[in-house]
Amino acid sequence: MDQLNRPSEQLLPHLARIRRRMRLRDGLLLAQELLWKAALISIFLLLAGRVYPVPQPWKLALIPLAAWLVGVVGFSLLRPLPLMRVARRADVDLHLKERLSTSLALDDSRESPIYASFDHKLIDQTHADALHTAQSIDVETALPLKALRRPLMTTAGLLAAAILLIFLPNPMDQIIADRLEIARETERQAENIEKLREEVENAAEMSPEERDELLRKLDELARQLRENGGDREKAMADFSRLEESLREKLDPKAGQREAALEAMAAQLQAMAKNSDPQIGDMDAAAEAIKELADQMQAMSEEERKAMAQQLSQMATRAAQAGDSSLAQALSAMSQAMLSGSQQDAQQAAQQAGEAMQKAATEMADQRAINRALSQAQNGRRAVAASGQANRQAQNDGKQGQGQGQGQGQGQGKGQGQGQGQGQGQGQGQGQGQGQGQGQPGGGGGSNANNLPPGTSTGKAGRPQGSGTDGGVSNLEGQVFVPREKLDATGGGEVFIPGQDTDQGQTETREQQDPMGGINNPSLVPYDTVYQSYMDAANQAMDQSYIPPGMKDYIREYFSQLEP
Repeated sequence: MDQLNRPSEQLLPHLARIRRRMRLRDGLLLAQELLWKAALISIFLLLAGRVYPVPQPWKLALIPLAAWLVGVVGFSLLRPLPLMRVARRADVDLHLKERLSTSLALDDSRESPIYASFDHKLIDQTHADALHTAQSIDVETALPLKALRRPLMTTAGLLAAAILLIFLPNPMDQIIADRLEIARETERQAENIEKLREEVENAAEMSPEERDELLRKLDELARQLRENGGDREKAMADFSRLEESLREKLDPKAGQREAALEAMAAQLQAMAKNSDPQIGDMDAAAEAIKELADQMQAMSEEERKAMAQQLSQMATRAAQAGDSSLAQALSAMSQAMLSGSQQDAQQAAQQAGEAMQKAATEMADQRAINRALSQAQNGRRAVAASGQANRQAQNDGKQGQGQGQGQGQGQGKGQGQGQGQGQGQGQGQGQGQGQGQGQPGGGGGSNANNLPPGTSTGKAGRPQGSGTDGGVSNLEGQVFVPREKLDATGGGEVFIPGQDTDQGQTETREQQDPMGGINNPSLVPYDTVYQSYMDAANQAMDQSYIPPGMKDYIREYFSQLEP
């Protein structure tokens, strides 16, 4: 028999049609049986997103559904389904009494020796019956698509719960938003660290060792911040480690030393008759001290003594600031000025110049460390505050709704109820009353828009009550501060401008026995307490955070006040 006329070849298209329907039916049944399980896993992921700060948990919830879809489609299309299995399933499902499978089995056994013993006429009738049966099968009717009610109802309930979980407010959203803000803030701080790194890298006045070590620390911090990912505690710990390492390199007397050196630099330039002295310019100060050594022979003995005294004072300040090498060089030059030895003076000037150059390098290192420390402190504060601004604003808004209620109540009450009397407080106990006469309106308050001008003279009474007199402190603890004098032409009168409307009353009382002023003993000149104030300012700058620009401003202020 020709290969094309074999019964299996005629039956094959009909079995293929039945197989496609079976794949569709099996895939649909599998999809219904597995969909509720995928939905249940999605709900577990959504619930986990309410316990752990997972960004957009609904995306994770789609993973089980996507896996379900891929699995069902792959199973339906790629699962092996031979024709013999299709024929047997069709025989069983459609109650065909093995017509299709028998026809295929007989056709496959054509080459078998036992096939010759069969009745060929009966075999042909079997093939014809199987072909006729296959042609008469309506697959859509014979193999209908079934809907599994219970799995579908379970799936519907689970999907509804999943949608509800997606749209309900998630307590983790605020935490996630905070982490995103922290991540953005750490990125900004990393950029600031990079900018500071460039400044340090271009600081040629720093020592190479300190510059390289500081650059390494800044690089490490910038890398840690870029890899942070929104962890506030880790970012703050990174900043704190840098701050601790930088504080170990800070000189407690760096501020005092820098202020003293800057003042000495300006003074040396002035002593060398420099027309434009530069505060803090150590190169110019080194040149100035060399010029002083060269000019020594042209000085008179009195000028050398005065110069030696000033150099001795500067040596003392340098020693107090902790710069012993500069103090020794200035002291040696002072001795050379007194002895008149120009060679010794030039040698001492050379040593002083080298000491100033070394001090300038050390000050540059300290300034760079201070800038890095300030940047680290600013960054740590910014990271600590990031992600909390909105929450703080909401809390402030809620508190502000209650504040202010009742404000304004009582405003207007008691206005003008002073009866022209002023009350003072003495040591928190004694109350004193002064007869403030001549006030427009005469007490009792006034609602007039315009008040007439008035003059007032009088004497304030002493405080009454159990208050104790403040007394006068020790002389060495007081500093005299001159006050601005009043205009002598005013006659002691106070003029209040306004429009005369003939309203109110004006009363003037003159005392016959005015008391004289008190002799204030605050006569300590500022130069005797300058050093203590400068030390206190330097200590405050070292122990608390002050922006670098303000620190430079404070140092310049004390430099200009140098006695």
